[in-house]
Amino acid sequence: MNMTARNSHPFSIDVPVRERRAGAIHIEPMMMWCSSVFRCEDWRPRNRREVVRFCFRSEDQAAQFAEAWRPRL
Repeated sequence: MNMTARNSHPFSIDVPVRERRAGAIHIEPMMMWCSSVFRCEDWRPRNRREVVRFCFRSEDQAAQFAEAWRPRL
């Protein structure tokens, strides 16, 4: 799980697409928690991967989401 301050989405959680395809999580029920959801590239050093970014309007929303979905993230 990665909470980052990027662009106009200060509170976000990135979920690797690889994990989603493996059935670790289901995106649709998670979307109701979010202000926006979109795909992006995670450009960490030596670890480029496609992720789904869940964005929130507040740190509190992001924290609630992370707590509720922690077993799957």
